[in-house]
Amino acid sequence: MKLFWTFFFIFYGLGLATEIQEAPSVFVELHSGTKQNAKYLGFVQDTVILGGYIQNEYTEIKLHIQAFKSIKDSSGHELLLDLLKTKNPIPNDSNLINTDSSIQASSSQALFENKTLLLPFQTRQINAKLSQEILFLIQSLLQEQQVSTEMPSAHFFKDCKDMACIEGIAKENLASKLWTGAIIPTKSLDSLRISIKKKNLKDETLKQSLITVSAKTPFQDFLKSNEWKSLFWNIPPKKKSYIYIDTEPEGAFVSKKNEGVLCKSPCAFSTLDTGSISLDAYWSHDHYLLGGSKTSTIISGDTTKVFIKLNRMDPEIELVSIPLKAKIKIKDKDIGYTPKRIKNIEPGLQKIKLWKEGYQDTTLNVYVNVSEKTLVHVDLKPLTVLEEIEAQQTFIKKEKKVFWAKNLLAASVAPILTGAFFTYLSQKNYADAKKIKEDLQHPSIQEGENFQKMIQKNKDFVKKGDQKLYIGGASFITGAIMIGVGINLYF
Repeated sequence: MKLFWTFFFIFYGLGLATEIQEAPSVFVELHSGTKQNAKYLGFVQDTVILGGYIQNEYTEIKLHIQAFKSIKDSSGHELLLDLLKTKNPIPNDSNLINTDSSIQASSSQALFENKTLLLPFQTRQINAKLSQEILFLIQSLLQEQQVSTEMPSAHFFKDCKDMACIEGIAKENLASKLWTGAIIPTKSLDSLRISIKKKNLKDETLKQSLITVSAKTPFQDFLKSNEWKSLFWNIPPKKKSYIYIDTEPEGAFVSKKNEGVLCKSPCAFSTLDTGSISLDAYWSHDHYLLGGSKTSTIISGDTTKVFIKLNRMDPEIELVSIPLKAKIKIKDKDIGYTPKRIKNIEPGLQKIKLWKEGYQDTTLNVYVNVSEKTLVHVDLKPLTVLEEIEAQQTFIKKEKKVFWAKNLLAASVAPILTGAFFTYLSQKNYADAKKIKEDLQHPSIQEGENFQKMIQKNKDFVKKGDQKLYIGGASFITGAIMIGVGINLYF
């Protein structure tokens, strides 16, 4: 039943062993209740050495003296235990063999004295790796706390049929604690249940925990679990509660005060909060916003149902900084300068950036309330480090260049369009002049007052075309210069 059970089976054949016929026969009784005949070989300090054969192979077994309830000689006298308790060697004239000198002092203790034993989890083969990872994690954490641990092989307890047997062997070898566990699949096969038990062998107290994890990410979920941590550090586990929230209309974003979006209604989420919980919900489309808030008392370890009816809302935030005139950016969009009242802003967590020359850049995570104005007051911190001041000045110069570059590039559109328009008008004038010139070449109109008028009109169209072409060309050149300067400043 135990490895030490194995030891007792060994001793059934000890009387047949010719090599140790000179060793005295003894009858031992352990505190676990085991009774058996054996051959006494001696002891070193607190360790009793017994010997015998198993499967035709000679074996020595060493047990701590405290594991024995009694040791009797072949006549039934309890003369060995008293002698051993004095830590004196048994005299040669008692016909007992002294301990082999090759046994080192390190063998004087029980196998697991004051150690925490970590046993393999009971599990399916598919979860064997997970079991091993959890055991290694527990062992590492115990060792960091200077706790002596041992992972005995399964062969050590191969004859045990139940946990009582294993605990008996551990006690006989003076182990202090016993960690056991099991990985159990659930009916859905999407989850696993990890059971962990910690038995204190000295005071017989038992602490245990049952953890449910995802079958896809079991080790990751196990590390996040509060239950196993509470078992490890003896902290009472926090009881999870659940919140189920529904809204009218459905599809609203739900969040706790000062936190991000949790879910979209109707939905449920777990919480470790106790007492009461304040929830916001909002539904938006374009600039149309519905919202509502509600505070509910949490039912510990159970599900609390919350219903919020949404009404038309207009959340706003009032932002003030000291000093004033700090530039405001929300989602990389310039909003203006402080002090500023910002309306039609989406509720929930918003990241707001403030910038002012001579002061540190400031990023705020502001929770915008659904049903009331959100007030934010910020004291900007001045720059004091020379390198930071120089870096900001370099940034300002670059920003100014980029500002002018963008303005020049944007402004270049006007002269280019103007140039194109006047060039088009000049071409119309040239076309009219060309038509008149073709008419003047007709023989019937080469004489007379009308002929001279047409000549003058031709000259006027050519002159107007030249003027408009000049304006268009100048506009084109101006636009091209602005584009060139803008690109140069930008890059």
